[in-house]
Amino acid sequence: MLFRSKFDLTATPDGNGGAFLAWSDNRCQGYRNVYLGHVTSAGVTATFWPTNGVRCAPTTQDQNLPTVTPDGAGGAYVAWEDTRNGEPDVILQHVDIDGTVDAGWPANGLGIAVANGQQEKPAAVGDGAGGVFVAWLDRRLGTPQVRLARFTASGALVTGWPNGGLVLATSVTKIRGLSLLADDNGGVLV
Repeated sequence: MLFRSKFDLTATPDGNGGAFLAWSDNRCQGYRNVYLGHVTSAGVTATFWPTNGVRCAPTTQDQNLPTVTPDGAGGAYVAWEDTRNGEPDVILQHVDIDGTVDAGWPANGLGIAVANGQQEKPAAVGDGAGGVFVAWLDRRLGTPQVRLARFTASGALVTGWPNGGLVLATSVTKIRGLSLLADDNGGVLV
């Protein structure tokens, strides 16, 4: 992979000795977009994957602070802060094993936390069933909240989960970031 001016670089194991890497860079007309790369255990770009990463959502506004997690089937989920609507929202994208954006997902990503106020600092982890949990800091009501949602591999909100995410904590202050850990029993620790 060729690394130029990369921002917010993050990585996670792919489950096969390699890694998925997500970052934002400004190669597209000066604004930052999120990219996803996949390297093998030999340290080379995975077969079929673009050398400079997959552009996760071709928009003309800044995308920052990506988080990445494997999907359990050779691909990965990427969530990030996106400013296409002004204040940051949280967008989620699924990239398949062959390094292409999942054809069943929106080309510009799935808006999972799009509301007034700032939605920021996403964290993601696979749910062990091909889907993904995503948590974020949400300011839609003014006071910060931590919210969590679960999505299927097709990008649908899992049945029983509330639109806008499950509120885990309210009036939160000074959060620098969130971390998620699958509990290996279909749940997640935040």
